[in-house]
Order: sequence, then structure tokens, then C-alpha cells
Amino acid sequence: MGLLPLLVLAVLALEPGAASGAETVGNSSEGLLEFSVGKFRYFKLNRPFPEEAILRHISSNVTFLIFQLHSQYQNTTISFSEMLLPNASGTGTDKGLVFILRPEQSMCTWHLETLDSKPVQNVAIPLSYSERDPVPGGCNLEFDLDIDPNIYLQYNFFETTIKFAPANLGYARGTAPPPCDIETGQDSRWRLQYDVYQYFMPENDLTEEALLRHLQRMAEVPQVKANAVKVVTLTADDKTIVSFSSLWGQGVIYNVIVRDPFLNTSAAYVPVHTYACSFEAEEGNCFSLAYGGSQARGRTRATAAGLHHSHSSLGSKRSLQPTPQLMAMVDPQPTERGQGSNLHLRGSLGRVSTKVFFTLFALLGLFICFFGHRFWKTELFFIGFILMGFFFYILITRLTPIKYDVRLILTALAGSIGGICLVAAWWRFGILVLCMLCVGLVLGFLVSSVTFFTPLGNLKIFRDDAVFWVTFSCIAVLIPVVFMGCLRILNILTCGFIGSYSVVLAIDSYLYTSLSYITLNVLKRALHVDFRRAFVNVPFQTNDFIVLAAWGMLAVSGITLQIRRERGQPFFPPHPYMLWKRERERRVTNILDPSYHIPPLRERLYGQLAQIKALFQKEQPAGERTPLLL
Repeated sequence: MGLLPLLVLAVLALEPGAASGAETVGNSSEGLLEFSVGKFRYFKLNRPFPEEAILRHISSNVTFLIFQLHSQYQNTTISFSEMLLPNASGTGTDKGLVFILRPEQSMCTWHLETLDSKPVQNVAIPLSYSERDPVPGGCNLEFDLDIDPNIYLQYNFFETTIKFAPANLGYARGTAPPPCDIETGQDSRWRLQYDVYQYFMPENDLTEEALLRHLQRMAEVPQVKANAVKVVTLTADDKTIVSFSSLWGQGVIYNVIVRDPFLNTSAAYVPVHTYACSFEAEEGNCFSLAYGGSQARGRTRATAAGLHHSHSSLGSKRSLQPTPQLMAMVDPQPTERGQGSNLHLRGSLGRVSTKVFFTLFALLGLFICFFGHRFWKTELFFIGFILMGFFFYILITRLTPIKYDVRLILTALAGSIGGICLVAAWWRFGILVLCMLCVGLVLGFLVSSVTFFTPLGNLKIFRDDAVFWVTFSCIAVLIPVVFMGCLRILNILTCGFIGSYSVVLAIDSYLYTSLSYITLNVLKRALHVDFRRAFVNVPFQTNDFIVLAAWGMLAVSGITLQIRRERGQPFFPPHPYMLWKRERERRVTNILDPSYHIPPLRERLYGQLAQIKALFQKEQPAGERTPLLL
């Protein structure tokens, strides 16, 4: 009889479903999942078979537990009981519950289920805290849960906004929690501080395995501090709302650590993730940029069939049920996704029309990078195209609801007209200073965009639109002013940097790179008023270093080649109209010039038309038509 318990333990240990990596290895039975404090566990949830999570042997110095549950895009539900109550359950992709322990309690359970028709891969972990640690979401007055440790996330094309409930001070088992809003001194929750952290996942990696693996680095306080970047620290006087620039197709994990500076303790909220795009959409999904076209649609259908290679969509986030105030704040003018709204501007980089546009633009830019100064009129067309196209796109986007493809075509037409007008102005008037002012402003725009692409752009002072645009304009105007004494150098520098950056934009239409946000962030700021409050952090990973190196090599090569080739040459070509006028006068007065005998343009056109008519006239038959003369 003594061998029976050993046999039972051996059978339980050999059961399938053992987790890998950080998953705890514990006993499990049908419908029962056993967890250990601080240990991750992988498991699958099926709609017909809800699970019961159990945690045993809880230490007596633990005051409360946070049980958090994560999936990639399919919603799961966590509850204290099988009966789902609004104040005791949560549904979403990143959800958690706070369990306040009673005196002498050493075991607690949670109910886990999903309403999705397909199995849902999850990772979960219970974390323990003592009476000295602050309670995340302990002073919740807005969301459904009594104590809400969750971070609520919403996104659109421009910004991703997170919101969380304020925390409360810790307290011992069996005692009442401290009041939230009676006092505002150092003995109340008002002394707590909130550190907001941001973590970027690998670029172009939308797999479920990568997400669940990286979520483990954002669950506990020491791991969050070691792996993520602290963006901002909020006090109890600040609103618990933080906005970030949306990065379409880039996996980002956010978390908040609440600190008690008086006791030197801290606790972490439940991390939340987003890709700022929807993988379930037929058009403009997250795979359209990474894989493109029909392959993206095929992968989307395969994912819907059960292959877990996708991401968190806005549809899944809607189940979080944020407040109407948050929805109005995040998307003040909501539009239906996929209908040509601004929400799909970044996602539209995967479209064929966008790839064609930026590929042609990059070919012209590459020519300008190496030969722009020699072919002066071609460069002026390129500069005029950029200036007119940029402002025209902002204008039609803010004033009209037309679809993206139509906007792109109209922008190309307007840019072409702008380029032709600048070339015509140079040909007729020949004002070099005016043309170089346009050239210098384009280079200044890029320099100013790079300046605000750095951490300098996250300074609080630049959240004021007036300060931002005045500073931005001053930097842009400063470039042509500084180089006014050496216009040829200014022109060659513009050719090198602007022409090579067009190649970066073309690369971004095929493969994600953060360098495209140098100018895209400025476009967002011009299109969306509320973007001023967003932090513009972006990842800088392997792809970005490669693209940055390519950009630098192209710029340096183009600038060096043009400087060497233009030695001993005139700084700029002469005024075309004056040359044409002088040549015309010379032809009129110099009868020895063979060109003097060239017929006027009208007679030459008539002659060409006569030759064309002769091609369509019936050929006369051969033979004698007149009588012979004797």
C-alpha cells in the first residue's frame, strides 16, 4: 500500500501540458491548475472547459495577491467565482485581479474561462505583496472592479493612451483599508508616485511565443526596472493618463510601478500590450506591412483558423469597457476603420499604391543624391514636389474625408504642379536666393524633425503647440540663413541628405523601420491636435541600425561625389530666360549664323503637320500623266 502514493505522483508528473521556460511545474488535474507564487505557467483555455486556478501554502506575511492572465489577441475571463460579477471579474487580453487575504488564509482560487471558439494560449502568474507595499488600483473610483490593478489601453493612428486607477497604501490582514480622499498629507495615498515604463518587443516579430515570453519581463518590479525604459513619473496630483505615439505593427508593453517613497516599497500593475493595429481586418492588418498583399491576407486567415501568430487588436481592447471620457479623449472624431481615415495612414504603407509612390519617389531621390547639383532643374522639381505635396496632404486630410488612395494620387498631382511651378519660376525670373530658400527650408525641415525625434521632443515645454511650432520653424529657417554665404554647399548637402532619406521612406513601405517616424511624427503633430501630449519614443534595433548606416553611406557618398565633380565649375547655371533672350536676339541680328535662316516656329509647325498629312494621303500611281511635247 505504501507504493500507491508514489505511483500516483509519478503519473501526475508525466501528464502532458508541462510548461517550458518560466512555467511552474506543479500538480494539475482535470479542470484544476495549480500555481506557485512568482512562477509563470503556460496553459490553454477552451470554451467548453473552464479552468480553476488554485494557489496553496500562502505565507502568513503576504497581505494581498495579484493574479494576472495574458493572451495575445483572444479574450479571456478571470473571476473570483463561477458567477461572473462586474465588480469581481475581468475580460480581456491582459487582465488581473487583486485578492485581499483574510487572517489565517493560506489558499485562494480563481475561475478562468474563454468565450472564444478557438483554444486560447495563456500565460499567468500570481504575485504576492506584504502590508507595507502599496495596493495597485486600491482607490479605484472609475472602473468596475473594487480594486483594479489593470491598465486600460486605447489607440488610434496618432496615439496610444493608457489609463489606470490610483493606488492605495498597504494595510495588514483583517484591517480596514486607509481612506482614499479624506486626507492629502504624507500619511495618505497622496504620497505615492507612479513610474510609467515602456518596453519594445523585437521589430517585425508578431508571433505569440515572442509576446508571452517578453510579457514575463514586465510582470514583477525588479524585471520591469531592469528591462523597460521609464518614460515619466506621475504624482498623486497628476491625472493617471499617459499618451504615447502609436507605432503601427510594433509590439509595445506598458506597465506602471507605484512607489511609496516613505516606506521605500513598490508594487507593479498588470502589464498591457499593443501592436496599434488589427490583425483580424481583411485590409490594413498588422501583417500587411510585414508580409504584404495576398500573403498577409493568407496569414490572417490562417491565424483565424487557430495558428497563434497574431497580436492584440482594438476589437479585443474594446472588451475592457473604458469610460466614454477616455474614448472621447483618445479618438475625438472616431471613424470606421478601413474606410480611408487617418487611422490607416501608417498601415497604408503596406499597400501597393504606397509602395509604388515611395519607390518612384526614392528613385528620383537617389538620382538627386548623386547628381542633383548638376541637374539643377530636376532638383528644383524634386524640392517643389516635396514642399507642395507635404502641405497639400495636410490640407486635404484635415478638410476632406476622402480615401487614402485618392489622397495619395491628389498629393502626387499637387506635388508635380509645385515642382513644375518652381522650375518655371527659376526659368523665367532666375532668382537664385528664392530657389535656395526653398532648398534650405527642406533641409531645415529634416534637421528640425531629427532634433525633435530625439529625447528633446519629449520635454514638457514642447507640449504647447505655439512653443513647438515656433521652435521648429526657427530651426528650419536657421539652416538656409547659416549657409547663405555658401549656397553651393547648402545645395549639395540638401541633395545628399534629402535624396538619401527618400530611400529610407521607401524601405519603410516594405520593412518596418523607426527612422520613418522622423518625419511621420511631425505629420502627426500637424494633423492631430492632441498628439502634442504623446511621448514620441521609438525602438532602435537591428533593422534601424542597418537602415541608418545605409542612409549615412548614401548621404556621404552623394555629397562627396558632387563636391569633387563640381570643382572648378560655375556655382550655379545662368539664368535660363536671359540665355534664351540673348540667343534669340543674336539670331535676329547675325545673318551669317546658320540659325538665322531657320523658319519661325509657326512655319515649322505647319511644315511638320504637312509631313504628317502626307503620310495618310493616297499614293499617286506611277506612269505618264501629260502628253509628250514634240
